[in-house]
Amino acid sequence: MPNYLTLLLTMLLTHLSGMSPAAPVELANNGKSAYKIVIAPSANAEELQAAHIFQSYFKQVTSVQLPITQSVSEPDQPYISIGETSWTKVENAPQAYTIEVKAGKLQITGGKRKGVIYGVYTFIEEILGCRKWNANEPAVCPRVSNLTIDSNLLIHSKPAFEYREAYFPAEADDEYLDWHKLHRLDDLWGMWGHSFNQLVPAKRYFRDHPEYFSFYLGERRPLQLCLTNKQVIKIAIATIRKKIKEHTNAIYWSISANDDVGTCECDHCSKINQREGGDQGTLIRFVNAIAKAFPERIFTTLAYGSTSRAPLHTKPRPNVYIFLSSIDAYRTRELENEKSAAAFNRNLKDWEKISSHIFVWDYYTQFTNYLAPFPIIPTLQPNLNYFKQHGVSGVFAQGSGYDYSNLAELKQYLLAKLLWSPEQDVEKLTDEFLQGYYGPAAQYLRQYIDLQRDALVKSGAQLDIYGNPVGDWNTYLTPEMMDRYSMILDSAEIAAERQPELWKRVNRLRLSDEFAYLQQSRFYGRDRYGIWQTAKDGSLSLKPRMQQRVDRFYQACKQNGIDKLNEAGTTIDQYKNEWAWCFHHPPAKNLASEGTIREMTSPFVAEYATKGERTLIDGMYGFDDFSYNWLCFYGSPLQCTLDLNATISVSHVKLNFLEDQRHWIFRPEQLIVEGSLDGEHFYQLGELTTSPLAEDYTIQKIPLAIAFKQQTLRYIRVTAMPQAKLPLWRGHKTKKPMLACDEVWVSE
Repeated sequence: MPNYLTLLLTMLLTHLSGMSPAAPVELANNGKSAYKIVIAPSANAEELQAAHIFQSYFKQVTSVQLPITQSVSEPDQPYISIGETSWTKVENAPQAYTIEVKAGKLQITGGKRKGVIYGVYTFIEEILGCRKWNANEPAVCPRVSNLTIDSNLLIHSKPAFEYREAYFPAEADDEYLDWHKLHRLDDLWGMWGHSFNQLVPAKRYFRDHPEYFSFYLGERRPLQLCLTNKQVIKIAIATIRKKIKEHTNAIYWSISANDDVGTCECDHCSKINQREGGDQGTLIRFVNAIAKAFPERIFTTLAYGSTSRAPLHTKPRPNVYIFLSSIDAYRTRELENEKSAAAFNRNLKDWEKISSHIFVWDYYTQFTNYLAPFPIIPTLQPNLNYFKQHGVSGVFAQGSGYDYSNLAELKQYLLAKLLWSPEQDVEKLTDEFLQGYYGPAAQYLRQYIDLQRDALVKSGAQLDIYGNPVGDWNTYLTPEMMDRYSMILDSAEIAAERQPELWKRVNRLRLSDEFAYLQQSRFYGRDRYGIWQTAKDGSLSLKPRMQQRVDRFYQACKQNGIDKLNEAGTTIDQYKNEWAWCFHHPPAKNLASEGTIREMTSPFVAEYATKGERTLIDGMYGFDDFSYNWLCFYGSPLQCTLDLNATISVSHVKLNFLEDQRHWIFRPEQLIVEGSLDGEHFYQLGELTTSPLAEDYTIQKIPLAIAFKQQTLRYIRVTAMPQAKLPLWRGHKTKKPMLACDEVWVSE
């Protein structure tokens, strides 16, 4: 609770009593104190921990080591009581706390689940003036010789959300979590997330009992469970009973579908899901059956993908909590007003009608590129207020986990404050953090954050959690805007240069823009802002200082402990190796680069087409990310006609295709190349059929080349036919095979 609320409470109490303000209570004076810390003889582990935390920080601030005792020899003796004692009876809800001065004695009490620890850290921050700005860094404390507090001090606070997790590097710092009243899923859940394979493991049961698993696309598959099979329910209950014995302190247990397709389509499951309006029907009935067997336990279930909607008839039991995901929404605007969040908003309101226990799984970073700029700060508060208004009682704010990401320090700090009390002044909190953590660079970083956010909103770009900085080269990350951001960050570094620790923090923040620059430079390729420069003879060479810039980025990441760059686990070493490959493999000369795309008969996927149809003749190859220099065709052929803009000799045409089976991207079945002089009459130059597909989830680039006797041509038509259907191992009722091609390479 902010200091100004404490002052208001003090003024109110004084006014109501009709008395003059009482003399302040002196806790320490010139290295001495008459006070001691008192805990009950029966103090629990949390109360004992809280007493030692108070003792440690009190000493850091005042240089006074207060003794910890379990008794008070004289009733009038000054003391600081921590936790419940025989003389401090205060009712606190779970996680809530009370800080109060009575008759010159300071009392800090709290409810179950760390309430007293939260109260002590609130005193340390609000009264002692200490700050824990970032995880895995020590708190900053003032030094005072005289410490007094108001004799009418009274602070009582309880959380807006019972479950609060900011899944950022804060997860690795126990003190940061307790200081900022955050949770960690491993501490609360006995079984987390997508759990069907834990309840009834396919490796153990599928061979002998395929009927336990989903009937999908005409056969039993070990993708999901058959939720109407009574034996499956018995096995799941037995598994939970065993796990409860192993995790006696767990509060929640997740009963959720695997993170894959394959909902059971057997007659029994289909009948229920049809009546309930979707796959959530059998899921909620299954979870209810388990919850009924353990009425004293709390079970969470993911409302995600095909189970996002509320069932039409079945209500969750009182000990079943719905965990609703907002994964499909873009992040430019607050969710309440975001068009792409319409389904989430509808689902939230429908679940609210039938359940009083809803958690939300929300998203706060770009998972394909952790370091990419992701300016969402102004949406934090309205989203959390919106959740609270609709009965949400817990939030999993998924960031980059234990790995660093764009503005992780600020995001986790603001989320912690707002998850406890979402009505706080977020602008004030932001300025407080920037000033406290970056010192003289704060004003420039505030300017940088605001400018980037304004540019995003004005551009109308869709901020995607699975995006790439190359996708915003013409929105809020244009070359002109990137230059403006860089100039502001230059000023921030200059302001902090006399304080090495602050300069290092600014430099770490700057890695986001440096990453965006590097990503875009490969995207631009041989264009003005690309990594290559063209000599008079048409050959390509690396632009000066490009390699040094990559090396600096790599070293800065290493110095800041940054290893993984995305959710898939790409490391900074792998990223550097990818760059090293680029340095030694300049793009080949492409005769089509001087031409145009005359005709494109099938629509490409506009969402990933950052250069549009020009992607196929920009003279630049693609990378492992399908949104990075690839033109994609969903369920349709790639068929385009190139106009070389001159009659030239050609003997070779090559196309590279991406295969990323995890994202339903496959090589074509067939490639046909045709030529023409007039653009009207085409004849075949060659064709090939690709090898049969095999299950393989590694990302591959597959070159398909057709060589022929040298021909004089002006027009070339290429046709790549997609796979006729998805392979069995990637079967999906609504997905289609997608093609991804980076370039049509034409050579003599």
